[in-house]
Amino acid sequence: MGVVSGTGVRMRSGAGTGNDILKTLDKGTVVELTAVEGDWYRVSYEGQRGYVIAQYVTRYDSASGLNGAGKASSLHLVMSASYVCSSSFLLLWIASLFSKSK
Repeated sequence: MGVVSGTGVRMRSGAGTGNDILKTLDKGTVVELTAVEGDWYRVSYEGQRGYVIAQYVTRYDSASGLNGAGKASSLHLVMSASYVCSSSFLLLWIASLFSKSK
């Protein structure tokens, strides 16, 4: 997860200033960081994927780190934490299936 730290930060279609602008993000906007490509983060925001220059995004390694950061709402934090917990549970369940099949 990350929070946009600049004002009017452009989310682009590719990692570079020559790519199309998809959205302009306000300071405090919470985005999901999905990858790093050079100086750019690949992000997901409101169902759309794009790229934001890393210097204008503060990265948080957990949803709990977002508490009080920017526009992160309590609901968003709960949903993020639930996603992480449910994903972890799913991975443990899949691993248990493989261990039982031996």
